[in-house]
Amino acid sequence: MRVRNICIIIFLICTTFLLSGCKDYTSGDHEVNSNPINIVEMGFVLEGEDGFVYFQDGESNNNISRLVGTMKETYVNTYGMNLNLYDNYLYYRDYKNGAKLMRLDINNPEKREIISDINTYQSIIVDGVIYANIVNLGYYENGLYRIDLDGSKKKKLVSASINCMQYESDYIYYCKSTKGQLFRIDLNGKNNEEILIQGTGEYIETTHFIVNQEWIYFNNRNHDELNGAVDSNLSICRVRDDGTEFEELADGYVSNIYNKDGKKYLLYINKDILYMMNLETKEVEEIFSGRITSVNVFQDKIYVLDWDNNSIIHKINMENKEVSILGEDSGNGTK
Repeated sequence: MRVRNICIIIFLICTTFLLSGCKDYTSGDHEVNSNPINIVEMGFVLEGEDGFVYFQDGESNNNISRLVGTMKETYVNTYGMNLNLYDNYLYYRDYKNGAKLMRLDINNPEKREIISDINTYQSIIVDGVIYANIVNLGYYENGLYRIDLDGSKKKKLVSASINCMQYESDYIYYCKSTKGQLFRIDLNGKNNEEILIQGTGEYIETTHFIVNQEWIYFNNRNHDELNGAVDSNLSICRVRDDGTEFEELADGYVSNIYNKDGKKYLLYINKDILYMMNLETKEVEEIFSGRITSVNVFQDKIYVLDWDNNSIIHKINMENKEVSILGEDSGNGTK
């Protein structure tokens, strides 16, 4: 009996120790180094805590530049987008180098490392870990991965071809390429579940979406009542992350979320015009007209990328609606 009691005590001690070393990925706050929606929208600009603005610089052959005031530095041979900054390292998708996921030391930019040597479509750093959407022509390597910051300990969380992924709260949301179905999975690769419309059980068919504070905004591909997916007359819809309160919003292409004075606005594109919809009143305002590829947001600044026109980035100051071109009046140096 005494031996049995000792064994039980040892088991409880070991169990407590093991559990104390486990991280609960579905509760509490998480450290995120950039705006998750911007990553969905190509992540072509990043405002760092160091005061610099990092961006894909069309004026410098799409290399990454960083700007403070009128002084600009360019990192040569870094055709970069999907920008993440963490612990003095700039992580980026090197579009001209096989779209590999790279990182460089911002204090020693010649120091560069390959983090993933396969086409990395999207990536974001959460709690000091990279979550990446990897796309490969060989298909068997396609999927959602969790990778250590130095590229080690790569773990596949989802094996599938993925059109779009985004981190929000405790989850990575993603949609599969095959039927456009929308799923979410927790940060430890557990609790993988499909987002279905409550009441009908219909699935969501999309190739592009964003998630913000329990709402999913998505481009609905389905306009056919017969195929099992939720259908709509308007192309942009939203639904809560538990599948309730499905709502049609507008025609166009969903882009980003802008917050001002406690009010939330949906940014979307329709026929080369960027609109802003007040999500409470549904009032719509035109804020930019021109060629638009993607839209990034930082506080009161909205950045609009025109990739087809030498990757010009228009900066809209939402305080006065003034539009300028990012980096236009800057002096240049290279690193």
